[in-house]
Amino acid sequence: GDANMYSINRGDWKALWIYFYNKDTGKGLYLIPASRYYTMTKGQIINLPLEDTFSTASLVTGDIYQMLKDTDDGELTQKALGGNAFSLLSISNAWACGAPYDLMTVASLHNHLCPGVLGGYIPVRYVEEKLPAEESDSYTVVFTSASCKLDAYPMLWDMTPGKKNLAIVSEGFTEDSQAEFTEKYGTSPAGVFVR
Repeated sequence: GDANMYSINRGDWKALWIYFYNKDTGKGLYLIPASRYYTMTKGQIINLPLEDTFSTASLVTGDIYQMLKDTDDGELTQKALGGNAFSLLSISNAWACGAPYDLMTVASLHNHLCPGVLGGYIPVRYVEEKLPAEESDSYTVVFTSASCKLDAYPMLWDMTPGKKNLAIVSEGFTEDSQAEFTEKYGTSPAGVFVR
């Protein structure tokens, strides 16, 4: 497609929702199918009037700048989107501002865009610049703690703990070794990258 359709990571047991966002107008349409929709046959669905298809159909202001200018409208948007507000607003606004496709895929896996996700995305790009990998190379990363940044690595480098190329809280990062690292380099280690 045109890098404008994203499947946000959610558990199968969570309610289905659909969100359309128009970056030119800053408006979003938030839809939740009615519960009866899930038990209908295809023939019943085809004949179902649109107004009976969704239990929720809310037109909202999705542009964060518009929401900040009109906080009453912003509060209405937050209320309409409920627990999905942060996911939908952060991802749709990042897309509207031209966030790169690969960053959007990370945000989709993480189910929102936050500074922690950028804390994984930016080091990936830095390491690729400073330690470029060839076809036969691979990266391994060991982190001192689990955080949002880790969701960048499965999407950008095909790393997972199951493949043993993404480790979290390695035994090698004891408090003593972290203190030594901090003393030697003047910073606390968040992780180590190996090509």
